Amino acid sequence: MDKQQEIEKTGKVIYYSRELEALLRQLGAAGTGLGELTADLKRSLPESTLRGLYYVIGIRNRTAHETDGFPADIDIETFESVAQHLIRSLRSRLDSPAAAVAAPAAPELEELENWRQELNARLRLCACLPLFNWLFFLALILGGISRSLRPLGLGMLQLLALPLLYEAIRSGAQIYWLTGGGLALGAYLLALVTFTGERRPGRGRKWGALWYIPGVNLLLLALLALRQLRWAKLLTGLAGMWLDIWTIIVLFRHDWWHFATGMTTAYVLGLIAVVIWGRSVPAKAAARHE
Repeated sequence: MDKQQEIEKTGKVIYYSRELEALLRQLGAAGTGLGELTADLKRSLPESTLRGLYYVIGIRNRTAHETDGFPADIDIETFESVAQHLIRSLRSRLDSPAAAVAAPAAPELEELENWRQELNARLRLCACLPLFNWLFFLALILGGISRSLRPLGLGMLQLLALPLLYEAIRSGAQIYWLTGGGLALGAYLLALVTFTGERRPGRGRKWGALWYIPGVNLLLLALLALRQLRWAKLLTGLAGMWLDIWTIIVLFRHDWWHFATGMTTAYVLGLIAVVIWGRSVPAKAAARHE
């Protein structure tokens, strides 16, 4: 790649990045760069748009920090396609009446955010109470799996259909064919409608056909669920919940030494979790309101 081509490709990355920054500011975002502007509108933009913006941010950062010229593994045509799609999507949000109404913070959303912060504060308080910290650990578990609920639910529906289909093959009963086939087909179509539009930019055209293969479709749902898990929260919540359950078991056995050890360990684990995740919530809330 000659110098002129590198300059042209770098110029395209800068141009589209600035276009996206201008559109995000028109939508009400506050910040000094594309990353901060995207983070400010994270709650109001669709997941597919966010993934496209993160893709553009990654390309722009690599272009800005590479010392050996424009990275050779970046497909500039794919980048342009993604960036142009994002520009059209953001402009359509600007032109729609709903976007203009949603730009200011709605009182209902503000009230919901206040309620969420109050709930978080009470859960953090539960973490400091030895007999009630299981509520905090349960909240961590739910927070760990919250982003994976859709792929997990659709995958479980497909798995539930398998024994029905097996029984249909074995016995030939029509009721099993209807229920098992209907359940499997419904979960399959829901997975197609829900996730094929959320493929990662730059890879969607290559791997998108795999979503249409029933067996591979189930595997992709499992991989997507694993990728979207918040592992740190999930494992911390599971460890704390296991400690609480184990503490109750040894209490009924009158094993006071292990009871005290388990309760102390769960208490310390809850405090550590509060320090790790409790500080980030107020900071992010303050950043959104600045």
